Amino acid sequence: SPEDVSLMDRTEEASVEEVWEALSEWKTLKQRAELLDTARQNDHPSSGGAKVDA
Repeated sequence: SPEDVSLMDRTEEASVEEVWEALSEWKTLKQRAELLDTARQNDHPSSGGAKVDA
């Protein structure tokens, strides 16, 4: 997870910008997965069918 990444350790392998971009993408994908899971759960017929676009 992004919380486990040290920029000091990673800058030897990649630029700071590359590390930030990778962390940002990881966080975005995690948030989208959570939204999709919520939408899937809310789409159940007994839940009222609320939908979320991710």
